Amino acid sequence: MIPVKKLAYYAKCHGLDDVFDVELSEEDCVRICGKVGVRHYTAAECHGSIYDLVNMVFEDPDFVNCHHTGTDLNEIRMIDYAANEIVKAYLKQ
Repeated sequence: MIPVKKLAYYAKCHGLDDVFDVELSEEDCVRICGKVGVRHYTAAECHGSIYDLVNMVFEDPDFVNCHHTGTDLNEIRMIDYAANEIVKAYLKQ
């Protein structure tokens, strides 16, 4: 699971002041999942939360295969890649 402060950091880097006030709609989920290259996670599955969506996406096999380089450091940073890409995809509406 991504630490709350780390997700808040990535959100602020992209200009989103409070990531925990965001309520994802079904359309947001379709758009975000399409942009990060994973199967469609529904708003119900992620409880409309970017936090929960990040925690699902970083373990998604399609996401891992797309970002995996075979190093331990890469595996450790997978959740960072997911958080960064999801926040960026959310803001590009």
